[in-house]
Amino acid sequence: MSEPVLKAIMRLFALVAKEDKVTQQEHDHIRNFLADHLNQKAIAGHVQLFDDYSNSYSGNESATHEQETIDLIWN
Repeated sequence: MSEPVLKAIMRLFALVAKEDKVTQQEHDHIRNFLADHLNQKAIAGHVQLFDDYSNSYSGNESATHEQETIDLIWN
């Protein structure tokens, strides 16, 4: 899987997970997803990327802001 696609997926996961507080279970699902696609060394960096993205979202984004974020991811 290409790096831009992985980054886009991490952003989408972060946006969805941030609807409320990111749970340990959600975090584990992210790690399991990455383990299916990456080697152990790359997983930590992408989990950190997910954490950075999820920390950048307040969880109170408007529908317009969410759509702008999705558009940014895919463009």
